[in-house]
Amino acid sequence: MNGAGDLVFIPVELGWHKSKADFLFTYTIYAPTNDYSSDQFFNKGLGMWTHQIQLGTTYYLDKTKKWNASLLTTWEVHSKKTGTNIRPGPGMTLEYGFGRRMFHYLINAGVAGSYYRKLVLDSGTAIAFHDQENSIGPELDFIAPRAHLRLPLRAPI
Repeated sequence: MNGAGDLVFIPVELGWHKSKADFLFTYTIYAPTNDYSSDQFFNKGLGMWTHQIQLGTTYYLDKTKKWNASLLTTWEVHSKKTGTNIRPGPGMTLEYGFGRRMFHYLINAGVAGSYYRKLVLDSGTAIAFHDQENSIGPELDFIAPRAHLRLPLRAPI
């Protein structure tokens, strides 16, 4: 399967720093601009519009900002899928992490996890259950500030 997927627009992305915490707010739109067919298993696009809002914070537990804890919530609302009567229900994801920066702040090592829950059942389908998933595992981030490079390594369980 070659080619790009749907377009993603981020019309609002705000971040601000305080002495003990960083904060983030984003509003994202996923536009169904690529191929989607309910008859195919592999699609390049999602076949629906999605609106997403994220709120997050990283709190620093010490004055040197070596110990950190973070939370990020994501809220999604979807339109009907192209060519179907199916409208996926809205969902919520909570991501969390706890870590320590090392080696002159170039590496952050710790534990990270997430919880996802579909808030309302899909409509237009006979499938009647709430999607839900949990994950937790080690996390290692390498940050190269001058190259604007970040390499996260995660192993969720």
